[in-house]
Amino acid sequence: MYRRTRIGFTLVELLVVIAIIGILMSLLLVGLGAVRRASLKLKCLNNVRQLGVATIEYQDAKRHYPGWQQVIARDKSLPLEFPSTLPGATTNKIASWQVVLLDYIEQRPLYDRWDDQSLPKWVADPVTGQPMLNGDLAHYIPAFNCAAQPTSRTYGPYTAYVANRGYYALATDPAPFNLASSKGSTTAGYDYWDSQDGRNGIFIDRVPIPTTATAILPQNPAVTPKVTSSDVEDGLTNTLLISENLVAGQWWQPGLETTFAWLYATEPGCPPSTGKPAPTLGVTDEMRINGLRNSVATLTPQTARPSSRHTGGVNAVFADGHTAFIRDGVDYHVYQQLMTPNGAKSDAPCEGYVLKSGDFEY
Repeated sequence: MYRRTRIGFTLVELLVVIAIIGILMSLLLVGLGAVRRASLKLKCLNNVRQLGVATIEYQDAKRHYPGWQQVIARDKSLPLEFPSTLPGATTNKIASWQVVLLDYIEQRPLYDRWDDQSLPKWVADPVTGQPMLNGDLAHYIPAFNCAAQPTSRTYGPYTAYVANRGYYALATDPAPFNLASSKGSTTAGYDYWDSQDGRNGIFIDRVPIPTTATAILPQNPAVTPKVTSSDVEDGLTNTLLISENLVAGQWWQPGLETTFAWLYATEPGCPPSTGKPAPTLGVTDEMRINGLRNSVATLTPQTARPSSRHTGGVNAVFADGHTAFIRDGVDYHVYQQLMTPNGAKSDAPCEGYVLKSGDFEY
């Protein structure tokens, strides 16, 4: 008897095969996505580790940590950012901590430009005539960039990394911590420089207040504050140096553009210590690590906190050089303790909290 042999697939079989291929492809894409995210996270971690090593090397060489702003191309007989007319700031340039570390991340030629007393920091904009940064002083630097950042920040002189500047006092804080935004004392008697020491943070302000218009010396205070590794009484392993921020600015800019801070605020789980006034500021989501990371677009004291595109947390390096992945939304008093080199003597409202295992890592 003659039998017909079927050749080819039925429609149902074809659809089944297509469905199986689709499932396999989706699983593959999910796996590839996870691998890519892990790779980006590792690259950013390596960068933050490099900056941590550079900071430690700087501290060992200079016997103090960099300031969040600092004077280079120094001539103490001239005023800050001299000359004040265009082209401006050839001498006594005010620079960020990342400029200060250029010499420690294999960028000596660029650092030498900043430190050159004949090269201006400010030049005239060819269109408006207004001061603009000298293009010879800032460009893209891979060590300052995280590939997981928004694409708009993966070129030019942007940075993904911010340094621990410590306490950012607000004029609305309770007395005696209600500090005016400018340097100097307030009617409550709390001077700006009171917060700039090794109790509250690592990268403090190292730009003096001149008492004359002709020179940066004499100055107020008479000795520019500095923080050393010996000031870190809570332990180098427990004190943050550098982390990430999605809305950080350009690496040459001092201020919130390149730093993260803690504010005078706490939570019911860690009320103010005896003798400390109750905060006037409540802890909001945007103040927490990675808080509102998908909606925050501008820098304020509240948003000057670690944030990243990494799922679940941010990369950070500590004062002993070890790196960690700090999880999202840690308690605010934990965040403060991680930033204060001497928490028990800091200005933090809940200063007596002792860090425990599991407070900030997975």
